[in-house]
Amino acid sequence: MMTVRRGHRLAALISVCAAGIALAVLRPPASAAAASAVSSVEFTTFAVLQSGAPASWFVRGAIHMERQVALGSASLHLTLDPGVVLDLTGAGATQWSSGVTEAYIQRPVGPVDLRVGVERLPLETARLMVPFSVEPGDALGTRLGRAGVRAAWTPDAATRVRAALLEHSGAVLPALSLRRQFSSWELEAHALLLPGDRTAVGAGGSGLLGSLVLYGEAWALTAPADTRYAVGISGSIRNGLWTLETGRAAATVPGDVVLDDSIRRQAVGQIVYRLSEELTVTGTVRAFLDDGPERGQAIVQVSQAIGDTQYAISLIFLVGTGPPRGIITAGASVSF
Repeated sequence: MMTVRRGHRLAALISVCAAGIALAVLRPPASAAAASAVSSVEFTTFAVLQSGAPASWFVRGAIHMERQVALGSASLHLTLDPGVVLDLTGAGATQWSSGVTEAYIQRPVGPVDLRVGVERLPLETARLMVPFSVEPGDALGTRLGRAGVRAAWTPDAATRVRAALLEHSGAVLPALSLRRQFSSWELEAHALLLPGDRTAVGAGGSGLLGSLVLYGEAWALTAPADTRYAVGISGSIRNGLWTLETGRAAATVPGDVVLDDSIRRQAVGQIVYRLSEELTVTGTVRAFLDDGPERGQAIVQVSQAIGDTQYAISLIFLVGTGPPRGIITAGASVSF
């Protein structure tokens, strides 16, 4: 992530346009059997409203590109999410990101799947909160990959062992995970060494209990000692899905955008309801159960798909120790 002065906004916009041109040039023809590509362009406007303060307006532009190319017995995987956030009120600096989400080479070496490069490493089982993550974020709220070397071994169809050396703050540190699948459950355990001689050990799982989905995860960290967790349950309703979740995790808004670095005890409820094949309404209520500047959130999102374009409008209401705040977003994402 980089922060650009207001005088350099044009350069940030040019970088996004250049990425779009590169996307069109690099996209392989439909007849190319050795390569595949997926791309989309997104534009979103934000209005932040707060009692006793002038409104703030932001514009977010982003490009998403995925490409996979066969290189003999190996393959190249590339995912880019470059973008820019413009503060239209002029109160803050323009922020932009090159958005290198993934860029790695994958190759089988005997029974081991070897990957070298930048790759995402989502560790959470929770659906509505993030208790622990090693993925860095950028100015756009995109969760990026981490550079390293990963090896995965699957001795049987139900077992996977992963070992990795990951880059953290200039150091190369080890990570290990073990996943085991059962008839209706899946469990996974993790152990990681973090910067500052800190360690993280965690376990998570999910499975079916009748028609309900139960899931959860727990983490223990050292230096300093800390514990984080999340448990949840999800079920279906006619034309929809409901989820209840509680835990101790980072404070986030939709898209896993972290509001601050604090870890909070919280409870979340969400209902996703489909009014039609193209129109979906999502309602989310989050309450923080400990003291802090943010006490609760209420979010309503309406999204509609028309052809290759996805439109979305969100109303976010934040309540805390200060004046209440409201965030209105409207955006469109076009897929190619």
